[in-house]
Amino acid sequence: MALQEKPKILVVEDEGIVAMDLSQNLVKLAYNVVGVCSTAEDALSKVAELKPDLVLLDIKLKGVMDGINAARIIRAEFNIPVVFLTSYSDQTTMDRAKETEPFGYILKPYDQRELFATIEIALYKNRGEKRLKEDNQNLERLSKVKTEFTSMVSHELRTPLSAIKEGINIVLDEIDGPINTLQRETLTITKESVERLTRLINHVLDYSKFEAGKMELFFKELVMNDLVTSVYKSMLPAAKKKNISMKLEIPQNVVKLSCDEDKIKQVIVNLIDNAIRFSFEKGSIIIKLEEDPDWVLVRVKDDGVGIPLEHQDRIFEMYEQVHHEGLWKTGGSGLGLALCRQILLKHKGFIEVESISDQGSEFTVRLPIIPNS
Repeated sequence: MALQEKPKILVVEDEGIVAMDLSQNLVKLAYNVVGVCSTAEDALSKVAELKPDLVLLDIKLKGVMDGINAARIIRAEFNIPVVFLTSYSDQTTMDRAKETEPFGYILKPYDQRELFATIEIALYKNRGEKRLKEDNQNLERLSKVKTEFTSMVSHELRTPLSAIKEGINIVLDEIDGPINTLQRETLTITKESVERLTRLINHVLDYSKFEAGKMELFFKELVMNDLVTSVYKSMLPAAKKKNISMKLEIPQNVVKLSCDEDKIKQVIVNLIDNAIRFSFEKGSIIIKLEEDPDWVLVRVKDDGVGIPLEHQDRIFEMYEQVHHEGLWKTGGSGLGLALCRQILLKHKGFIEVESISDQGSEFTVRLPIIPNS
């Protein structure tokens, strides 16, 4: 195994005797003194040439530039840790020195143990910061790769799914000829599966965009009465299939809100879809639009399976699902509610739930009336 390389240290000190004594002590402490400078200008040249692991830098130096200004350049251009040497401790000097974010201070006349401890702490801190920076860069690269891969796969899947759905519709509409009842039922089930897979792909793609900070929102003023009514009507056929009664309660006054229309529709559709999927046959769902001085509220209440108290915090996390025998096997991505929360957070709003097992759930969406876009 190769011997560990000694840390390289550049000494910048304009008092010759102090510089010599400091260099000798550093060698005794097993450091590699790569150079000794007496001016800030010479120090900057040596830093660029030698790339030391640490610079011991006197605050007060002869010449045009003092140690503080040199440290500022060393930190900004070379990202090398600086430890200040000083016999000055006035507040003004220290305040200026702090602005350069030094890795430590050594007060002259120095103690050898203090010298060693300060250098070791500075080197250790610098290694930690480098590792953290590298880890963050790796995470950013992985996140970028994941987002690009998700986008590519989603696109490649959505294109054939759209063609399959269009083909099913052509057959169902009997454009190419009549079909019998059994064929219609089979194709209808297939179409529903295609639509479910399409929703899953869209959820994955949208959530990956939120994670990468690339989801754009387009705010405009909307009449929420119309938006909620439109979603309600679009979900009626799905409720009818399970013999679920669905009631809409809309205020007489016009409720206006600045929001992203498509994304808020997506949230309400997801909540109603969940209510339908997790309700019993012949159950009931109530959708309410309300307004108070600060918030627009959309409530979706069902009398279905409910959610156990211990699971209610988890359901808004990515890929989290709570299973209920016989009903919660209908299949979901575990992304719907997590995506709803992300969309609402982007609107400076939030989502909450009240639920009792086997008695039903009520989800409430809160959106601020004052636009935060």
